[in-house]
Amino acid sequence: MSGILKPEITAIAIKNGWDPVKLLSIFSGTYFYTYALAQLIVGPIVDSLGVRRASFIFLLVMTFGTLMMSVDDAWVLVIGRLLVGFAASVAYLSFHRASSYYYPKESQGLLTAVAIVVGNAGSLASTYPLRLMLLKVGMKSTMIFFAAITLLIAIMLFRTDTRDSRGAFKTNLKTTMNGIKHVLRDTHIYGIGVSGIITYAMVVSFQSSWGQMFYETLGLSADETSKRLLLIPLVLMPTSIIVGYISDDILRIRKPFLLVAGCLSISSWILLLLAYMKSSSILALVGTIFLGLTVGFHIVQPAAAKELYPPEISASTIALMNVMTFSGISVFNTISPVIGIRSTLLLMLGVSLIGFPLIKLWVKETLRTS
Repeated sequence: MSGILKPEITAIAIKNGWDPVKLLSIFSGTYFYTYALAQLIVGPIVDSLGVRRASFIFLLVMTFGTLMMSVDDAWVLVIGRLLVGFAASVAYLSFHRASSYYYPKESQGLLTAVAIVVGNAGSLASTYPLRLMLLKVGMKSTMIFFAAITLLIAIMLFRTDTRDSRGAFKTNLKTTMNGIKHVLRDTHIYGIGVSGIITYAMVVSFQSSWGQMFYETLGLSADETSKRLLLIPLVLMPTSIIVGYISDDILRIRKPFLLVAGCLSISSWILLLLAYMKSSSILALVGTIFLGLTVGFHIVQPAAAKELYPPEISASTIALMNVMTFSGISVFNTISPVIGIRSTLLLMLGVSLIGFPLIKLWVKETLRTS
């Protein structure tokens, strides 16, 4: 979304006497870092208040933040983005808590896949369709429209009985914190975190930070580069649905899919490193497809993270997983511009090779009961 809003953000920066590049960087980074840090706060609150109450509160915060982003003031824009990033974390955490209450373990893989597909569809909608809307009505009207939609969803959720919004906050919070302590004493959650780092975190870093520069070094045009990056979600979406279904209903296992995702990650970085060394667009194409497959197989990670623990702490468990995964993205995004493409590819390959045996050692099978 940050890239799509570049013309509007540039105009706001110039109007307020800011460096456009600096404001765009702050606008992008504010959301990401706030979203990552919010996990540790929002997760326990969702588990303690329940989906209905927590979602209503944070969606109101998101509504206010989105309205702030409609104002032509740089500081107001940044603060609004910060509020949106903080509140947005409630969506994915609430989804996993609700799915833990409404559906059995055997449905969690496919449910997560569906959620990811919907999320990716939203990401695709925030590209060209969003650009068209901005051109037609402008940023102010666009943000007001998004705020109205968010408020409507908040009201609808508040009127919905999610079956988990029970009990006093203090009592629930105490139970949640005790549950988190239990999770943190288990190596399983750290194996899950490593799995996220060597799969999802690396792919997202490639997509958002340095993938475009990688393709440009191979001589691809900006148009060809965007098409290559688009391949990742296009491969991811059908793969995740298939993997979720097979994991839930046919093989009834989780851990082997995480191991396959790790192998695919290693293979991806080998292919992309060779593509860089040989200036081969064909190898780069195959490596890109492998990145999509990597995240497609990684889809069982959230289910494997929460299935070992009570549903009462499912949001907090997913939050712990997200903290490790998004911290990985932060580190990769910070390092890659400094060390360059070749060193970044070697770093990704090296971390994948180190992380794979840790997944095998620490992650437990969470679905098979026989």
